[in-house]
Amino acid sequence: MKAVTNLLMAFAVLAMMSTSALAGGDGGGGAKDDGTIVVANNFAGQVMAVAVGPTAPTTITEFLAQGAQFVQPGAAATFSLAAGEQTVSAIFIDDVGLVVTATDATTVTVVSGQTTNLSGDAPGVLN
Repeated sequence: MKAVTNLLMAFAVLAMMSTSALAGGDGGGGAKDDGTIVVANNFAGQVMAVAVGPTAPTTITEFLAQGAQFVQPGAAATFSLAAGEQTVSAIFIDDVGLVVTATDATTVTVVSGQTTNLSGDAPGVLN
């Protein structure tokens, strides 16, 4: 009976060890190679949709697939990203007819631990 108990204890210990390994058992704390991009919509009257990815999307489907965030006038969207080059794309949407009035894109280098601020100040102007 004692042998069976020891065997069950050994299996329990192995199960806990494998669960810890799958969960990243080293704790995972510490610095990440991430930076932040904050994009503000400073243009009254139009909603701005912002997407960040390796390239500028060419269709609405690609735009949404890149995790586009919709930003009301006076608000901002925040993206936490891996360090490196990213393309920030924006479309401005007229709130009257839900018509895309302008698009713009710019390339940004995300630096670890830093925040890059951009703003949409007018339709088609992302800086």
